[in-house]
Amino acid sequence: MTEDSIYRESSQFKTWSFPPSKLAEIRQQTSQKGIKSVNRQWKKARQEAGDADASDVNDPECLTVEEELTLLRFYCGKVIELSDLFGFPSNVKVCGFLPFLSCGAWMLLGDRKEKEER
Repeated sequence: MTEDSIYRESSQFKTWSFPPSKLAEIRQQTSQKGIKSVNRQWKKARQEAGDADASDVNDPECLTVEEELTLLRFYCGKVIELSDLFGFPSNVKVCGFLPFLSCGAWMLLGDRKEKEER
């Protein structure tokens, strides 16, 4: 049994594998939620700092989906390079990607938490 066949039989593959079009849709939705969260927190921080004109402050410029993807590819490539350099097996390499996955999950969960708090 190969590593690929083991993975394709896993719940990880069945639950978290998407065709490119669905992945692009998820990435776009996650980015928009992240931008909304950043903008809300930006305005909240300005108000808490006593800035009377916080509503007049422009939202910070956030990365586009394409820019996010460029960074993701770059750093995932670095994870692979370093893993190869140290001779890590593939199951260890995968652990290097977890922080990137956690960021996306945090944005989604952070948005849900904020809705619950309102």
